[in-house]
Amino acid sequence: MQFGKQVSDHRNRLKTEAQNQTVRDDIYNVQNRLENVTRTIAHSRGISQRNKGLIWKFCESCQLQGLSSPRILLYLNRFWNIRRLATKDSDQMTKKHLQRLVMRIREIRKRTGERLSERTVLDDLTAVKTFWK
Repeated sequence: MQFGKQVSDHRNRLKTEAQNQTVRDDIYNVQNRLENVTRTIAHSRGISQRNKGLIWKFCESCQLQGLSSPRILLYLNRFWNIRRLATKDSDQMTKKHLQRLVMRIREIRKRTGERLSERTVLDDLTAVKTFWK
């Protein structure tokens, strides 16, 4: 009897967590933003077809790992910026290419001449690390 109650409690907790995630996604309009960045990447001339395919494959992998929609959105937004800085297709980049990419990310400046915020740079570097792991 005790085990049945634990299972029931666990099921209820998972259901509540799923509902909370849905509410969070709705508040931040995550689904719409995912569709927009996906469309932007798909139509981008600055990202090769090969890299687009690798990005979609990475996103599928993230979903299979159970990453949240907001986390996948963060990665897609970062890739939109990062892939325009890289000079080779993702699967052909060597350690040296990745080091150059990291340097370029750290040196990026806004149109105003200011450096990117530390948080933005860290998000970019996290995306690089996760993608090329």
